[in-house]
Amino acid sequence: MTSEQWKTGGWVRDTEGQIWVRSSDEDAAQGWAWRNPPPTPERVIGGQTFIVVPSGAVPEDHPTRPLTRIVRASAMREDRSRSSNRTGPTSTATTR
Repeated sequence: MTSEQWKTGGWVRDTEGQIWVRSSDEDAAQGWAWRNPPPTPERVIGGQTFIVVPSGAVPEDHPTRPLTRIVRASAMREDRSRSSNRTGPTSTATTR
């Protein structure tokens, strides 16, 4: 799967067993395509459950290939209640 096929909020496992979450397209364009999952990956907003998408922290090629998709992302919703530990966009959330 190429980087263009990964969707924001998608979860993958690399060959070393590490879990990664795909960051937003904006973060990926700036070179920060992946991050480890947040400690609390779900958030309920207005009665809907969303998966939190953290701001990117590592470049596209950091997770060891090949990657195995374990969660497919769907529609996104911005989640301004989470903060990032690096300068950049706020994290987002995707419905499950």
